[in-house]
Amino acid sequence: MTKRKRLFTTLLMATTILAAMAQQKKITLKTDSPQDNGEVMMYIQPLNAGAQDDAQKMVQTGTAFSADTETSSYGLYRVICIRNQTQTFLPIYIPKGENDNSIKLEITAKGPIAVEGNDNKALSAYATKVFDADQTLWTAQNVGWQGYADMLGGYMTAADSILSLYACSSTVSQYIRLWACTSAYNAFSSLPNITKTKAFDIPLRLEDIIGEPSKTLDTPLASLFPTTSQLISSTMPRQATLTQKMETLFDNYKCEEIRNTVANNMLQNFITKFNYQRDYESGLAELTALTEQYSLDGKYLKTFVSNRATIAGTPFPEGLTFVDKDGKQHSISELKGKYVYIDLWASWCVPCCKEVPHLQKLEAELANENVAFLSISIDKTAEPWLKKMNELQMHGNQWLDTGSKLANALNVRGIPFFVIYDKEGKLYKYNAPRPSSGEQLKSLLDSLK
Repeated sequence: MTKRKRLFTTLLMATTILAAMAQQKKITLKTDSPQDNGEVMMYIQPLNAGAQDDAQKMVQTGTAFSADTETSSYGLYRVICIRNQTQTFLPIYIPKGENDNSIKLEITAKGPIAVEGNDNKALSAYATKVFDADQTLWTAQNVGWQGYADMLGGYMTAADSILSLYACSSTVSQYIRLWACTSAYNAFSSLPNITKTKAFDIPLRLEDIIGEPSKTLDTPLASLFPTTSQLISSTMPRQATLTQKMETLFDNYKCEEIRNTVANNMLQNFITKFNYQRDYESGLAELTALTEQYSLDGKYLKTFVSNRATIAGTPFPEGLTFVDKDGKQHSISELKGKYVYIDLWASWCVPCCKEVPHLQKLEAELANENVAFLSISIDKTAEPWLKKMNELQMHGNQWLDTGSKLANALNVRGIPFFVIYDKEGKLYKYNAPRPSSGEQLKSLLDSLK
């Protein structure tokens, strides 16, 4: 290697290291004496759009905690405090380019609170309000629907009050309003459990609490809140078609991040809950048109097409292979010429294991040579599968599908799940009766010729 090349390589490595360092920020939390508060552990997590970075454990030195963490593009970080086996959260704000990356905190029974700086004092004040409001909501008794409406509205008024008290940056002001909106939504979503009332029977509207959601949520910062997508989806007309919902979304929201996140959520719900047996062609036409019109992620259309495997008469998904207890590969073609009753299960699934004795009894009693039985486990590794098979004394055709390829192809949303394929390897019965149904399944299998 020439001197010039060595010099270039060295400079490139140094640039790479410096770039990586530039993406790191050392944050220090200065607390009051931990001896007064029991054992305290702190973690720090940068808040960025998209997949969240892992939280970093902070190193304690005396009464301070510090850690090197990825930089938040918004200057927002989540502090996770574990004290007396209780975990609390606090967002903090350290703008990009800030020279002082230290925050002074006081550890309280409700978690850490910042004691310096308007932005961080406002964030701490609102964290305390949410803590109190959540507790009040879950412990309230005989308050009536108006009482609950007032409690939900309290998340919004508390944000207004705090922002009028502290002169905050635009980022923190926006973050607190988003926090209020999503907290009110979380509380609203909890009302069925709190009041023991079906969701459709609750005489409150989320929009009456938070106002027009797009006025608050149409910003990239909203993507920092995991429930934003569900919140927006929940305000769509309940009986609207996917096309109508997409029109509402793209008419009311201009932020690309929010559009993409909510659209993907709606598409996932659509392909998961769709009745492929009844409406495949119309669903395919609708999804194809929407994908083209709004430049949606094509993976959902591709999944929808592959889920055609759930329609009666559709051939067994191509290219799938499985392994037996000895590691030998198998395919469904080995059982061609027979109806195949397939049990999708897993070793960790208690209801699945409860079906096994019924399946073994059925297999022993059924006098129809046209029917074969096949159990396919979706365990991720062979060890627990082999152990459970031994415990339950399972025999016959026992195959393993570690990647859940068949379950995914058949759009299976829960196990145990049962299907029947005919002699030609085409789907005969989707969501077939389970072995514990007794005579219902036995009569069906007896009738197959």
